[in-house]
Amino acid sequence: MSTTRTLRRIGAGAVVGTAVLALAPTNAFAATTTSSTTPHSCTTGALPADVLGAPSLKAHSAQGVYLGHTSDYRLRVTHAGSKAQAFTVQVTTSAPMSVKKVRLEKADKVLLSKDRKTLDLTFINYGYIDGVDIDAHCSATVTVAARVQGQSLPSSQYFLGKHRAHPASTPVVIKRTPATTSGS
Repeated sequence: MSTTRTLRRIGAGAVVGTAVLALAPTNAFAATTTSSTTPHSCTTGALPADVLGAPSLKAHSAQGVYLGHTSDYRLRVTHAGSKAQAFTVQVTTSAPMSVKKVRLEKADKVLLSKDRKTLDLTFINYGYIDGVDIDAHCSATVTVAARVQGQSLPSSQYFLGKHRAHPASTPVVIKRTPATTSGS
């Protein structure tokens, strides 16, 4: 069996995967509902509270990856300047995902593996907002690793959920907590 991963280019606006992150016109994550429960029931469990809701974000915000979950995952990147910065992000999921491009330019690339469990992103960012919405289809685990100009992003440059929490370490690993049943 070959260990080579086959990637295919996702067309503009195409929906291919499971986890989706979206931006609204005013602050890139506006009009999102946040709660302590997932928007729909997943048999794989509940998401950690830190990733719920969308982090506030405007063009030229602090450099980093902004990631939150509303009805899907919303991943955005930006930085404070206007000079080109190359962000590369890899997202892996335990279940196949679908992807929707958000605010991308011609040089940005979105590649999804044939099994739809690995997403490779390249954003040439000029301080505005680039990103994707990812529908992870209740994946038990979602992992996000990012680099800027070839350097791994420190945890302080990941902004998670509506409270913009920083992960304890990188890459960011989001694991659903299986629902527990109460015994009598």
